Amino acid sequence: MLVALCACGACVVPAPGAVRPGADAPGELARWMVGTFSNQAQADAQPAEFPWVRRVVLPIWAGRPGGPWLYVEEARVESLDRPMLQQVVALREAAGVLVARAHELPGPPLFYASPWHHPELIDSVQVAQLLGTPDCDVTYTLYSDGFHGRTRSTRCAVRAREASWTRQELVVAPDRTEAWARGYDETGLQVAGPRMGPLVFDRISQAAPLSLGR
Repeated sequence: MLVALCACGACVVPAPGAVRPGADAPGELARWMVGTFSNQAQADAQPAEFPWVRRVVLPIWAGRPGGPWLYVEEARVESLDRPMLQQVVALREAAGVLVARAHELPGPPLFYASPWHHPELIDSVQVAQLLGTPDCDVTYTLYSDGFHGRTRSTRCAVRAREASWTRQELVVAPDRTEAWARGYDETGLQVAGPRMGPLVFDRISQAAPLSLGR
């Protein structure tokens, strides 16, 4: 993990999860995460390794306790109506540790796909209906180039049939998000996800897409 983070230009390693004293770390991280992103440049350069994916992160549930709350969706551009990732993420800081906890939505996830077109669906969901995934918590550390986050448990379950657990690493900066999700079998062998590095999502817009187009 240290090698991966140093590759992003941040080799000074503070204590895990440390954030700047007095800063609104959850709010700052949320602002950097929100928007529409694409890894088109990466996919064009290395199509055999990286699919072309659109990432959309929306702020939701303003005023509800336990947040900031975000809706995260990732979909390949050839199937934007069938996202491969849909999560509700809560950002929280306690004792100087900044954590993002992902939650699964109730019912079929595709029911909520592209909620910027029908916000009433996601607004109708109650926090108590969400299924939290504490073993998949991402702990963030603030470096000079952005927030670096990773899971710390080997019990984060995944839906991919060939993988027993997943490891997630992220870098969130004002102009981009890097996301590297890899699945492993019981022996620790990587069986899913990119092998050469993270998906590098460049920011397209601060807002959600205007349509289902790219």
